[in-house]
Amino acid sequence: MAQQQIDSPARHCALCGVAFAEGSAVCSYLLDAGKAYERVDLLADKAQGYAPGKPVICRWNWTVRPRDNRAREEARSALEQSEALFIALCEEPDQEPTAVKRRALRHLLALTLLRKRVIRPLPGEPDMYLHSASGLKLHCPSPKELPEEILRKAAAQLFTA
Repeated sequence: MAQQQIDSPARHCALCGVAFAEGSAVCSYLLDAGKAYERVDLLADKAQGYAPGKPVICRWNWTVRPRDNRAREEARSALEQSEALFIALCEEPDQEPTAVKRRALRHLLALTLLRKRVIRPLPGEPDMYLHSASGLKLHCPSPKELPEEILRKAAAQLFTA
C-alpha cells in the first residue's frame, strides 16, 4: 500500500483568500480525493456554509499559533549535537569502566537519529549505519546484553533538558 501525504496547514482561507493571522480560528477538512487526500483550511466563520464536493474523512478546529523560530533553532542545535556525539561514540573504542554506558547511549542516539533520518541502516550489514551527510559508515551494535536500568538512566539524561 502506498503512503498518502497530507498537506501542511494552509496560510490562507481556501474560500475567501484571507491570510490566517495569529489567533485566527481555523476549520480544517480532510477530503477523500480518490488516490490522494486533500486538505482544505478555512476561517472558522466561513466554514459554516462550506459544502465540499468530495467525501469528508474528518474535520477539526484549531487556532493559529505564533511562529517561534527560537524553538526550531534550539531543536536543530540539539539534533546537531546528538549527531556529533553519536559519531564520536561510534569512532572511539569502548573502554572499561564506561563501555556499557557508552553502548546504551550510542544505541539511544542511533534510535533518535534514525527517526530523524540523519542515519540509515545499511542493508545486508547488521549493526552498520550510513551517516547521510558525510557518507561515514558507523558501527553501532544492538545492546542485547545491556541492563534495563542503564538504558533508563541514559534515556533520562538524553531526553531531559
